[in-house]
Amino acid sequence: MVNEKEVERLVTETSNLIDAMLEVVLPDFMRVTNLLKSLNGTLTDEAELKAYGYVMQELQYYDTLTQKMEHIKTIHTLVLESLWSGQSASGAKVSGLSLIRLNHIQFQVACFEYLSSVNEIESNLRVLLNESKGSVHYSFEYSNLLLSASRFINTNFTVLEKALQEAKDADLQNNVERVSAIYSMESERSVLQAYINKPLLHDGEIEPLHKSNRQPEIDLF
Repeated sequence: MVNEKEVERLVTETSNLIDAMLEVVLPDFMRVTNLLKSLNGTLTDEAELKAYGYVMQELQYYDTLTQKMEHIKTIHTLVLESLWSGQSASGAKVSGLSLIRLNHIQFQVACFEYLSSVNEIESNLRVLLNESKGSVHYSFEYSNLLLSASRFINTNFTVLEKALQEAKDADLQNNVERVSAIYSMESERSVLQAYINKPLLHDGEIEPLHKSNRQPEIDLF
C-alpha cells in the first residue's frame, strides 16, 4: 500500500530542492548577463563578436532550465492533487508513478542541457576575456554546484519512485495530451516521446537525449 503522506513529503521536498538549485545557479547567470552588457558596443574583433553572439544564444538556457523546472513542479502538484487518478481512455487507473519517472528523466535531461550550455559559455568567454584585456579565466563557481545539487534531487526522485512502486502504473499513452499541455517545449516533448517508446530508459540512454536538443528552444503550447 502506498504511503500517501510519505509521497507528499518527498514530492514537496523535491520541489523545494529544485527551487534551491535554481537559486544556486542564478548568480552566475546574472554575472554573465552584466558582463555582456558591459561589453556591448565595445567589440570590433570578428572572433570576439562571434563569441559574444554564442554566449548570448546560450544564456537562454537559464530561462529554459527555469521553465522546465516549473513544468516538473506543476506535474508534482497535479500528482499530489490526485488529478491523475481518474479513469483513462483504456479504463486503467492513472497513478503518479509514470509521471514521477518521466519527471525524473526530464530533470536529468534539463540538467545535462544546462551544463552543456555552461561549457559553451565558458569556452566563448575565454575568447572575450583574453589576456590582452588583462582578464582572468571566468569560472562558473555556482553552476558547477548544480552537479552536487542534482545528485540530491536525483536521489529523492529514486526514493519517490520506490514509494510509488505499489501504485498501479499510469496509462501514459492515453494521457499524452494532458501531459504535453504542461511539457510545452519541443525538447520536453522529445523526451516524453522517448519515454513512451521505452519507459525503462537506463542512465546511458538518458544523457544522449539532450544532444538532440542543442538548438534554440521552441515553446509549442
